[in-house]
Amino acid sequence: MCLDKNPLIDIFKNQISKMVITIADNRKNLFEGNVSTTVFTHVLSVFTNLRFLKFHTSSPHEYAQRLSFENKPPTFFSSTLMELHANVHSFNDCLYLLDGRFNQLRTFHVKLSTVLRPSRMINNQVGYYENKIIIVRIYM
Repeated sequence: MCLDKNPLIDIFKNQISKMVITIADNRKNLFEGNVSTTVFTHVLSVFTNLRFLKFHTSSPHEYAQRLSFENKPPTFFSSTLMELHANVHSFNDCLYLLDGRFNQLRTFHVKLSTVLRPSRMINNQVGYYENKIIIVRIYM
């Protein structure tokens, strides 16, 4: 990605606290490579002061790309993110986002593509959220 080589990004990466990203994906074969997950991961790695992130795709296709970690834990984290809006593929992906990697998260809006029984155990860090009020809204 070109984000880490851009001098403007270097100047503003610690100053940007709110971000809205819409990825327009008009490809017919939506299952070849998950661009959304790559961009999402990179944004969280580069912009270290994000407090609000709305990340979604805009596609005319019913099965548009959504965040999907394909049963592999993601590698990003954020100690500043307080509100997250995201479209995810499965309930597993939702659980990955709530496994403690966003320890300041207070509001989580998620749109699920499918709700299936989790295919494996995901180590959710419930302790992070014991004394916090978190608003979770799930849309289908």
